[in-house]
Amino acid sequence: MVLVTVNALGAFAIKKGRVIEQRLFPTDEARVVGDEITPEEDELIQLLIKTGNKEIETSDPRRYRSKGYDATFKSSNEFLDAYEVANKVGIPPQEVEKRIQAVNTALTRMRLTQVGRDQLVIQAVAAIDDIDEVGNRLVERLREWYSLHFPELNYLATKHSVYARIVRDTGLREDYVKEKLPYDAEFVSDIIKASKDSVGGTFTKQDAEAAQKLTEPLLAVWKTRDDIEKYLTELMQEVAPNLSAVVGPIIAARLIQIAGGLENLSRMPASTIQILGAEDAFFRFLKTGQRPPKHGIIFAHPDIRSKPKVARGRLARTLAAKATTAAKTDYFKGGFIGDRLTDEFKKRVKSLS
Repeated sequence: MVLVTVNALGAFAIKKGRVIEQRLFPTDEARVVGDEITPEEDELIQLLIKTGNKEIETSDPRRYRSKGYDATFKSSNEFLDAYEVANKVGIPPQEVEKRIQAVNTALTRMRLTQVGRDQLVIQAVAAIDDIDEVGNRLVERLREWYSLHFPELNYLATKHSVYARIVRDTGLREDYVKEKLPYDAEFVSDIIKASKDSVGGTFTKQDAEAAQKLTEPLLAVWKTRDDIEKYLTELMQEVAPNLSAVVGPIIAARLIQIAGGLENLSRMPASTIQILGAEDAFFRFLKTGQRPPKHGIIFAHPDIRSKPKVARGRLARTLAAKATTAAKTDYFKGGFIGDRLTDEFKKRVKSLS
């Protein structure tokens, strides 16, 4: 069986201790080998397959298995450093040292400039939290302000975005007409009736316009939140596809944020992931001896939140276990197993229903 090894010099095919084929990297370019297959590797693999080598050993077969090669890649513990290979093909040690130094320099530069994608997740979640805080303060101010004129609307339009749009599109109570209210007919009828019988104070046109001005930044903030959440959902498919499949992209993003990164999350046991987001309750348990929390942020998962209390703890444990497996797989760049983990969790949900 042929062994393929890649180092700072290039890609080499070795059989019975002898280099049978090689593809050297350009001497004027430092190649840092990552998950992507280099052109030299690809050329070498294709040549080996054409010459009848259908089983190939390598230190990291995962890199090749998903590339569609007509060969079986197996793991090998055999290690040949660049100096050994260079000696076999007649490359002087000085050239090896020069190439290794160039690769190390390129690798250091790459690591210094590379932004961890999970750090983008953390920033996006933090931005959403900041927007929610700003939005809540603005809508609270808007409701308190406009209620001086039309207090009944505060109870009729309970959804913040609907309330803000109604204020923006109408203004004065006497301007409430069906044409300005594109909502459910019964809801509109209740609002118009309340506007006619309102016990609120009188606003001038300028008073109403001043309150309406507040709706503009409020609705813009919510639009920004929607845009960032959409971006976050797409980003999570790249950063943690398995975890996103198991717990949903938004919960997955919050788990990564609380943990401080995907690497930290991947090292946590299921018991810790289960209560992430419930730190206050956990410290209260340590201090007072009250019952410990059964779940943290994963309680937001619909299959846990909607179930009776007696089943929530069991489901939280199961989901946390699946999330642990998913996070580890995502961090170590394994394949997609999210569908299988989700199916296993759904079976557990069904068994407790």
